[in-house]
Amino acid sequence: MKSIGRIVEAMDPERAMGEIAQVVKGLFAHVSEKVRLDFICALTGDADKGSVPGLVHL
Repeated sequence: MKSIGRIVEAMDPERAMGEIAQVVKGLFAHVSEKVRLDFICALTGDADKGSVPGLVHL
């Protein structure tokens, strides 16, 4: 089975981001707000979690 990274590397970057967004959107429905916030902070590299909570409720 291919790793997610290998699949994404083989795709056009814009298409890959669109596909990833759809997958993450589906996953967000199944995890807690804390997990969503941690994900967004890891994605943005934001050390101050206070500046992104509004993004979690997408």
